Amino acid sequence: MARPSKEEVISRLRSFAHDVLDAAKIARGRSLVTERIEAIEAIAWQATLVTERLNATGRDYVAPDTAQALTELARLTDTVAESIADGAMQSAVRAPGHALNAFVSKFSPEQTISGKFIFRLDDEDSPSLEG
Repeated sequence: MARPSKEEVISRLRSFAHDVLDAAKIARGRSLVTERIEAIEAIAWQATLVTERLNATGRDYVAPDTAQALTELARLTDTVAESIADGAMQSAVRAPGHALNAFVSKFSPEQTISGKFIFRLDDEDSPSLEG
């Protein structure tokens, strides 16, 4: 499987954003520093932005560089989690990112020379040379 469907990615992003916002609610309940809560919420908003951009493309497939956007969102959860002292809270923040990484890895993205991840093109998505 070279690339997920647009619907799969949108569904996964919505789930990710929801789970990240749940982690922010837990953080608020544990009286975490406001800056950390805002950083967690910012990740959810970024996921929402990526989702809306996918919806707005009008394409019925996912662009190859979407893999990098998903990988970056997952990386952000690790970055924010590292700044939190509470181990249980770290796990709550990391969990959505780990799930997103697992989703991306199912599709075996390729790493470009520049270090970015892309979904491989399906044969049917490749432009035909026949006229």
